[in-house]
Amino acid sequence: PAQRSMALSATKIGDFFQCQEMFKARYIEKKVPFVETEEIKKGKRLHEACQSIVNHNNVDIVDGYLGNHGINEFMVETLKKMIQAPGSKHTEFMLGLNPELTVAKKMNAMWDKGADGQPYGLTLSMDLRVANGQFTTIVDYKSGKVYTPYTSSNPKHQQLSEVEKAIKAKQLQMDIYALAEFIFNPECQMIKAIYIF
Repeated sequence: PAQRSMALSATKIGDFFQCQEMFKARYIEKKVPFVETEEIKKGKRLHEACQSIVNHNNVDIVDGYLGNHGINEFMVETLKKMIQAPGSKHTEFMLGLNPELTVAKKMNAMWDKGADGQPYGLTLSMDLRVANGQFTTIVDYKSGKVYTPYTSSNPKHQQLSEVEKAIKAKQLQMDIYALAEFIFNPECQMIKAIYIF
């Protein structure tokens, strides 16, 4: 049979670690249709509000969002710090990496293709990227809990608690973002990756 390649994203990789059968049904066999749940709608509203706050680049408007769209005090304080941080700020910053993970290019849309007309091997979208010379901060907004199930065939991982497994799965997402940033921005020497929820 012909071999097919698939562009991966941090979400798809997380889904694979959550449940390989779900990954196969959703992305390979395409048996699981996308359903926009209330949780997904809430997450979209939260992302749009956070993006609007950062794009306005004005700490004075941040407090007005408190309690709206799921934004809590911790998020407000963190967003204020990000707005005031030195460096260039990019919301929904999308990168595409070639299959060999040696070249990263900024994308305008998740369906963009590489210079050769082929899909990227890995695509991702950072909710917020603050780049300041050799230091980059990557922020991921979460509208619910950060923890998700994590499965692994590694016996060492099977001994972990559910919370420890969930943390490892989320660390993988941020590791992927960091890898992409280092490839995209060779000047970068240090990355701080944080969740706000």
